[in-house]
Amino acid sequence: MLTLLVLYWAYAPGITGSPHFDDWPNLNGLDKVETPLDAAGFVLSGRAGPVGRPLALASFLPQSSAWPADVGALIQVNVFIHLINVSLLAWLSWAVMSVHAAPIVRQRAVWLALGVAALWGSLPLLASTSLMVIQRMTSLAATFTLLGLIGFVYGTNLARREPLSGVLLCLCSLGAGTVLAVLCKENGALLPLYAGLLLMVLPRPQHRTYKAACAIGIGAPVAAIAAYLLYRVTDPPSVIRDYDTSQRVASQLVILWEYWRHVLLPSPNAFHPFHDGRQAVSSWANTAVIVAGLLWAAAIAVAILTRKRSVLPAFAIGWYLGGHALESTVLPLELYFEHRNYVPMMGPCLALFIGLAQLPRAWQRLAWFAVAAFTALQVLVLYAVADLWGRPRVAAEIWYEANPRSTRAAQHLARFYAAEGDHAGAYKIIDRTFQQTNRNTALALQRIQMRCAAGRDIRDLLADDRMAKLLSEGQFSSAVLSGLDSLHELVADARCSLTTDDLIEMIERLRANPAYSWPTSQVSMLLTLSRLYRHPEDSGRIVDAINQAYLIDPQPEIGLDLVVALRNAERDCEALVFLQNTIDHPPESWNLVTRKRMIPVYEKFRASMPIDECAVDVPASSVFPTTAR
Repeated sequence: MLTLLVLYWAYAPGITGSPHFDDWPNLNGLDKVETPLDAAGFVLSGRAGPVGRPLALASFLPQSSAWPADVGALIQVNVFIHLINVSLLAWLSWAVMSVHAAPIVRQRAVWLALGVAALWGSLPLLASTSLMVIQRMTSLAATFTLLGLIGFVYGTNLARREPLSGVLLCLCSLGAGTVLAVLCKENGALLPLYAGLLLMVLPRPQHRTYKAACAIGIGAPVAAIAAYLLYRVTDPPSVIRDYDTSQRVASQLVILWEYWRHVLLPSPNAFHPFHDGRQAVSSWANTAVIVAGLLWAAAIAVAILTRKRSVLPAFAIGWYLGGHALESTVLPLELYFEHRNYVPMMGPCLALFIGLAQLPRAWQRLAWFAVAAFTALQVLVLYAVADLWGRPRVAAEIWYEANPRSTRAAQHLARFYAAEGDHAGAYKIIDRTFQQTNRNTALALQRIQMRCAAGRDIRDLLADDRMAKLLSEGQFSSAVLSGLDSLHELVADARCSLTTDDLIEMIERLRANPAYSWPTSQVSMLLTLSRLYRHPEDSGRIVDAINQAYLIDPQPEIGLDLVVALRNAERDCEALVFLQNTIDHPPESWNLVTRKRMIPVYEKFRASMPIDECAVDVPASSVFPTTAR
């Protein structure tokens, strides 16, 4: 209990933090949840990963009224989840150490387990997992991973006495834990790998049924993950990244050591959300890559050579590297995020305390003093980190100065300046970062936006050759899409010398950019285009733009926009046919919740239509030959 109170004290200053870049798109619609159908629609709307992470999204529903006005309420729940995970890690550690082969480890299992949990729970490297609202996905996935591993350990211990009961508990724990963890975040699929590594420090039953269960519950999932990663090695370079698979893997060799540097030598200003300014290494011949690769090779060699004397080095290294298998290898994710260490750091902490308990008596006092001092240092740095995160305005200044090449850090700080009415200051921040990077489309658009807001001319920015090149060839950024909406608002309000034609030309260049070929990007730009056309003679263009968006992604809201556009264009009969066709044959992408929620809305629209004036028996294909079904 004392450990949890100290950790809450350390995290408490950060509860007054602010939303960050990934929070907004992932929690979009949370504040509009009013009915059970709204709730189900929000839970199933996730696009953060292949499975949508519905269980993590569901955890935000009780706090729907707090978003986005009271972010602190959501962060506080994140901190409580972290404390639950600290408790679960203590339980798991005790379950492992209470049956360890070394008598001294078994005798001290309770205190050792508390030490493991206290050290891991106080690591500042993990602070962003709790202080960034949407990273609840990471911590909840860890919760179910820990529960699954606890069940697996108990099942393994039970299998030595009752093989069938133990095997059943192991398989149920692995299966349920993995599924629930994956529904929070995809790296929950690594649970079976962690279970296999725990067998290195657990006494293993020799019963054939247990071995077969391990082959099914551990071997098969791990092999599937390995096969998946090997398959992804052959992927072509991602259009949304400026590095290929080889460069990413080379960069990770260095980054994985950097995480450890920040554990061993923590500094409050090192832990922040903005790592997008980090550049990938261009070659494996890079000195840092060579040194990092040699160090990893040496560490793995030591683990292999000492495995007969002690499995702890192999266990710790295997857990850490295995925990990074999905997010720090070949998948085209961003290079660096501290929260990726949330579960991977558990294994090394467990190995450390098992090893400390087995040190010669002469070294015990010094070793325990060093670990206690190190843990205290982590707590104090964690408090300083949380204190900075809890002062968003101050943090924005510090983070930007420390990361002047970070687009997100510049945008984060510029929003504070703009909110304070200092548009010139906001422009200065954005322009400074743009000049340093010289390749960021989002910043190029925001320079125009900030100039407009400050009442300054923007024609020189539009004439800059870099603008046209960035629009046609620049790297993907979701901020570009939101930037287009902001520019549209400025144009609509006549607060800028930017014209509708200028913005249409910019959007058309972006649409031709391969980096923006993703369906979500195309839909966003098409909808912005539809809002730009304002003259009566543009009604056909509006319909075409919305129809193209609906073809790419038949969201029900886009369909309703299409109906409104058709009616505004005095094409009521086509709107009626579209409504009837959608009611009778909803798009396959609409799940059951979406159909139950939206079809009555479509029926209300249909009921308001002048049915008698239309030939409703005309097939939809003759009216909308390309409308998605």
